[in-house]
Amino acid sequence: MAILALARTAIPHLTSIMMDESTLVRYRDAWGEEPVQMRRQVPETLTPLEAAVLDGLQRDQWGSRVRLEQERIPWTEALTALDAALKHTLPEQPL
Repeated sequence: MAILALARTAIPHLTSIMMDESTLVRYRDAWGEEPVQMRRQVPETLTPLEAAVLDGLQRDQWGSRVRLEQERIPWTEALTALDAALKHTLPEQPL
């Protein structure tokens, strides 16, 4: 979430993918431990849903210092999510 918040300062319209509570909970086996949790203030650049996940992480809602190691999410599932996001945001292209 810290990287996403920082990236949005340069690219305000940046859309996150798989940065929600359902993804976090679904990939519990890919969790690691955050050595130092992000400060309690929620960055303005996060959406309300992203901010809610960050708040839950900061309050140890899902466990102590939970960190989703996104690189451990299976590629097939990540690519499916990316494909769905692209179809949702990009206009249809004529063949």
